Amino acid sequence: MADTSPIGKIVYNILNTPIPSSLIYPLVAFVTTLLSRANYISDLVLRPNLSVSETYAHAYDFIIVGGGTAGAVIANRLSANSEWKVLLLEAGTDPLILNALPALASANLYHKDTDWNYFSVPQKNHSYASLNQKLGLSRGKSLGGCSNLNFLIYQRGNPQDYDNWANITGDKAWEYKNVLKYFKISEDYRGNFPDPLEKYHGLHGPLSVSKQGHSVLVNEWISAAKEFGFESSDPNGRQTSTFAPVDFTVNHGKRASTYHAFLKEAMPRTNLKIMRYSTVDKITMSGKKAVGVIYTRHGRKFEVRVKKEVILCAGVFGSPSILQRSGIGPKNLLESLNIPVVHDLPGVGQGLQDHVMTMVGPVLLNDSVSILVDKKSNPLSLIEYVLKRTGPLAYNPASVVGFFSTSQPKDPSWPNAAVYMNPFGIHKSYAADIGTSFALKKGILEPYIRGLEDKHALTVLMSLGRPESRGSVKIKSSDPDVPPDIDPNYYSDEGGKDIRAMIEG
Repeated sequence: MADTSPIGKIVYNILNTPIPSSLIYPLVAFVTTLLSRANYISDLVLRPNLSVSETYAHAYDFIIVGGGTAGAVIANRLSANSEWKVLLLEAGTDPLILNALPALASANLYHKDTDWNYFSVPQKNHSYASLNQKLGLSRGKSLGGCSNLNFLIYQRGNPQDYDNWANITGDKAWEYKNVLKYFKISEDYRGNFPDPLEKYHGLHGPLSVSKQGHSVLVNEWISAAKEFGFESSDPNGRQTSTFAPVDFTVNHGKRASTYHAFLKEAMPRTNLKIMRYSTVDKITMSGKKAVGVIYTRHGRKFEVRVKKEVILCAGVFGSPSILQRSGIGPKNLLESLNIPVVHDLPGVGQGLQDHVMTMVGPVLLNDSVSILVDKKSNPLSLIEYVLKRTGPLAYNPASVVGFFSTSQPKDPSWPNAAVYMNPFGIHKSYAADIGTSFALKKGILEPYIRGLEDKHALTVLMSLGRPESRGSVKIKSSDPDVPPDIDPNYYSDEGGKDIRAMIEG
């Protein structure tokens, strides 16, 4: 029974008092900095460096560079063989508690302690809303990497993507029918499309895949798509053109990153060594054979040797940068930076593909059906999350997805476009929050939003799944602390297919 006493009413009002949305991002930034400093000091005291000679004396069977989304998985799998000694080098440390909350996904971006905070080179024909036309390119810097910072969407590629890789490489192991078993082995599936016979999904793997606890505008979105002739089917099964609720890498209201799903259980293994705060400079070579790695940790430089393989898992920007600093890459670039050429490999850093995205909206709604952060962010929501792992803090904004084909190429079974619906209304700091999430110029969105605060709305994010444009990653110094030149080069394809597909979508 509800407490109707004066004190009960006061407590109820306090618990339901909205926390100003304008305070959420600064508060997350402050707590992130505080926790990150504490972690660094703890590592400095509890995990001191070995001497240079002691480090060099240790030889590992495998050295994994980068403990992010992929590196965490590989560290688990390799160290499962007790005969192999595995070293994992990670520039960051363990993910923070804030990373676990789905609703804080966008607020967790662009903090220098947990994010590499990359920016592109100035772009030529787009991104005019970005400062100096430089795109913000968030990359996770922690064990688990970008799986600690992304929007938790669980989305495989289309089966034809994998079959195409098999054709390009001449290796049938990449065919979808062959990689499917590995998806299933990894999954603990409790998503929107139950699969008790495990045709497309696994039920006993380490990675939790689940559906949203509650849905907002999902049924309406799917019904509208059906009116246009689209089906609603599992986009992670035999994907075709479809509009469907999103599956998330969430375990009982908490983010299921690869740190939690794969690496944490492997940490007690005596044959796995994890070195946090270790920034890799380059791979050491003997001729064209990798024999070790040079890295910096807590201000000191070390060299460590490897018996079998160095495995680069430093991400789409980090891995080519390390190769180039190691003398593996385009000869002209390496010689211009006085880096000895080990192997002239022009393709290193070329062929960058990214799913260019644009935001459509906010689209104002007549009915009060969207989520208004200003009304949902209160102490009661925090208590609900702590006790039950439910409520607004467990909610992910990208609740539903649509895949379809534009007219070029027109192949409904291999969609080239995706749209994500975000059922959030316009809260008071809406413009500033969107600007922070996309690293836009300060104040650029406010004139468009002014006067619309507290209105119910939705936003659609449109993305190209198979862009024609290609970009590049090039180091501009042999110093690992100098970020590379990253050029996504969106909308640069001959014939302008990408921009036409985006407009059509």
